[in-house]
Amino acid sequence: MKAIKIDDCIVQYEIKYGKYKRLSMKYDAREQKLVILANRWISGSKIEDFIKRKHSWILQQVNKPWKVVSIGQEIDVFGKRYPVRVVLSNKNVVQLQQECIVYTTSKISDEEIVKRLKQFLKKCLQEYITSIYDQVSSYTKVPNVKIRYRYMTSRFGVCYALKKEICLNTYLACFSKKAIHAVLFHEYAHFYQPNHSKKYYDVLYKMYPSYEKDMLELKYVVF
Repeated sequence: MKAIKIDDCIVQYEIKYGKYKRLSMKYDAREQKLVILANRWISGSKIEDFIKRKHSWILQQVNKPWKVVSIGQEIDVFGKRYPVRVVLSNKNVVQLQQECIVYTTSKISDEEIVKRLKQFLKKCLQEYITSIYDQVSSYTKVPNVKIRYRYMTSRFGVCYALKKEICLNTYLACFSKKAIHAVLFHEYAHFYQPNHSKKYYDVLYKMYPSYEKDMLELKYVVF
């Protein structure tokens, strides 16, 4: 791993060589590092010049208010953060109190703790969506939509209009209910307009006027 200094900011970076047609870079907010994608025949001096030309862009990326989703010692549930505690018990269940308590009948690994916490998040999201499902169906005039849940790393939801299905990112359970509503209505609007045209946004804002404000919470999320 190498590092560069831009003003008062130290930025770690690595170079990944491969069959890339052009020199490019991306910022890995989770690892807090810059990744340079380069053809193996590009010289080191050309890469350095490329980085210098991108100083302004790099600083913009570093200074964005990134929100890294993390499940482990702490967990966010509907926008509130809870410390996680594992308790030996006669039952296997996860419960929210002042803490998020993982009750377990035997000692479990960190990986198993994360697995159980993810299952808990899925249950929380399913229960909440079920509680508002009839209201949303009536308001949008799109009944009998099948809702599925899956952990995704690049999107918050997907609409399969022909199948009349919506798949929601289970990580949404970490965020406020307003943000969940914004994503849900975003997907419901696709039953009227398949793309993100002006007509689509006309439909969406009519359904959910506070969409832009409520989506701000999800703007810089990293899974």
